[in-house]
Amino acid sequence: MKLLVWTRTELIENAKHDVVDSDAALLLEGSWPDDTPFASHWSLDEAIDARFDWIDVHAARLAEQLGRQHSPNADDPLDAVSAAYLNALGLRYYLVKLIRLATYFTDVHPLRRGDNVTLMVDAGDDNTDEDYIQLFGELCRAASATLNVCRIQGKKPAVSELPPNPPWRRLAAATCRLASRLGQFINNRPRNFSRKPRVALCGNPRLLQPVCDELIQRGCRVSWFYDRFAVKQWLRQPVEQLVCNSSLGFTDRLGVNVPERFEFRGVNLSAPLRGWLGQRMALHGPRQTRMLERIERYFGRLRFDAIVLDEDATPLARAAVAVARRHGCGSFVVQHGAPCCRFGFSPVAADSIFAWGDSSRRKLAEWGVPPERISVSGSPQLDRSFRGKWRFTVNPNAGRRPRVLMLATTAPRDRRPDAVALQLTTAAYRQMLRTAFSTLAGIDGLRLTVKLHPRAPQDPLLEELLAEFPKLDANLVHGGRLEEFLEETDCVLSCCSSAGVEAAALGVPVIQLEPPQAADILPHDQWGLIGGAKNARQLEQLLTRVLIEGERPNPN
Repeated sequence: MKLLVWTRTELIENAKHDVVDSDAALLLEGSWPDDTPFASHWSLDEAIDARFDWIDVHAARLAEQLGRQHSPNADDPLDAVSAAYLNALGLRYYLVKLIRLATYFTDVHPLRRGDNVTLMVDAGDDNTDEDYIQLFGELCRAASATLNVCRIQGKKPAVSELPPNPPWRRLAAATCRLASRLGQFINNRPRNFSRKPRVALCGNPRLLQPVCDELIQRGCRVSWFYDRFAVKQWLRQPVEQLVCNSSLGFTDRLGVNVPERFEFRGVNLSAPLRGWLGQRMALHGPRQTRMLERIERYFGRLRFDAIVLDEDATPLARAAVAVARRHGCGSFVVQHGAPCCRFGFSPVAADSIFAWGDSSRRKLAEWGVPPERISVSGSPQLDRSFRGKWRFTVNPNAGRRPRVLMLATTAPRDRRPDAVALQLTTAAYRQMLRTAFSTLAGIDGLRLTVKLHPRAPQDPLLEELLAEFPKLDANLVHGGRLEEFLEETDCVLSCCSSAGVEAAALGVPVIQLEPPQAADILPHDQWGLIGGAKNARQLEQLLTRVLIEGERPNPN
């Protein structure tokens, strides 16, 4: 068989019409254009769906295994962690990219002796597709197939790099640090000399501010780890900030330790993994080195009793957990969102995790977190809402226009495949949004508010699809407290959002919009949701139950 493999859609658009003759064509990232010239063609995004959700589990396990490839040294914290350990979350996603391709050619359409594979890759000088070339080389050698590589000029991917930390922000950090120390000295000297418990926080104030308030009320001395000084947070509450200023790092001292053979089903992944980690360290290595050095210095000086984080999968949090363990300090993660994607929760690097409730506890245990490391503590964000005595109780009035709130998610990135269980590809996202907008546009008088995700203040694809329905009375909003929007809402459509779970807990009817091929990531009967919709018929039925029949979530 002659197989033509394209790495991504834009290369097809840039290629000449006289492409290589083939029996079939495969696209690795994205969806085929409508005018594709190939009669027989497949997309990897569509072929590897939720039936293969075990890939997520395997990717996480391999990432943890690779993260342990270091030489612990009690004298130097930089020898006790590896680049793979610090970059665990990114590594898990990257391993999904490699494993799903290897799975396709071992489980779905195995390569055979004599097959001829032509790989169409990006001709950029930044080795964009070098990992695909290396992986196909391994696959073809194992199957005794022939590999040809053809290079086409594509679009250079945007490089995400933290901008330099401006001098005014560093000066503000130093000034506030001095003010904080003077305040502690003045307040502590006349009263007592006993040592108060010291607790460090690391994470988003939206999630950890209630924890901070409670710790201060209980007499703890609280400090907060940040990469750079958080001006707004200081103005809200002048808690001592321990700033890393990672953009001032100049030397990479972290080791990229990948064994000569690191296999998945006989396919050696070492070369692409070594290349990925090398590129990542070239971009972020000095920053992450400085993070570790600064955190080590802060722990040595302040001798914390505990550290509380909102997650333990990204570099700053992983560095804090590793240093805390070296100093005998307990580390605790507060659940940061609905457990849709296991990558952000499991495996747990910290000593313990505080879960929202029994549904979260069961999910974490199902993902392999030891039960003794899980404590049910509730949600700080929800507790704050309940203390504010806000709860949705009003039934929709049949005499007025129905009001729907859509909670958007972050748009998918085809170059970095999302979790296989979630199956949120660009094509699936487009279909999910178009289904929602077309269904809502058919309801007379309906008013729609779309609340964009906090990490995605702009969503061109969502705006493009919304423009296809000019008769739909819709409004896009950025920011704002969830409770403010819920007061004017009869029904919430949640794109697999944690905010949707929060809305359901407050008594609002929530319908979950799901990618067509996704697994049942948030079972509605466990999370107080009205139901999940993967197509227009399911969504119409659920909207009828809420807007016409007045169904409300089960408070249990």
